[in-house]
Amino acid sequence: MAAAAHFSANVYGRVYGQAPYQGSTSIDAFTNFVKFENPAVMSFPTTGTIFHPVTPGQRVGNSTSYIYSVIEVTSDGERPQPNNQKYGCGESVATLATSAG
Repeated sequence: MAAAAHFSANVYGRVYGQAPYQGSTSIDAFTNFVKFENPAVMSFPTTGTIFHPVTPGQRVGNSTSYIYSVIEVTSDGERPQPNNQKYGCGESVATLATSAG
């Protein structure tokens, strides 16, 4: 059976900047993050997607939700780049890797 061509994940907003991503329990510590009004389930390609851990998890605004990883969709399918699209996700890197196959 072939691997899936995409996977879905719940994301809380766009992330700007480069890895490594340092989180904290302070709601203002993750300064390179623009929160979505509402969390969204998005579909991502399994090829050319990189998962970065956020340690410790980063609290999302005043909510009880936390970001534990950043999903980066690479423009060239290989390398992290400053202009790639990146999203804050509440799932761990291990969970995302399993979902992506």
